Amino acid sequence: MRLLSCSISSLLGSVLLIAMTVVSVFGRLDSRLPENQTATGALIVG
Repeated sequence: MRLLSCSISSLLGSVLLIAMTVVSVFGRLDSRLPENQTATGALIVG
């Protein structure tokens, strides 16, 4: 049971890392395309 919770927390950590990478990539795209900034901001917040 302990191994299962450890693997779940590891999986959550990797998912969080991927999510942060995606958000930073979208942030860079937004700086190039100002018209998409509000849409991506709403997507990140919502």
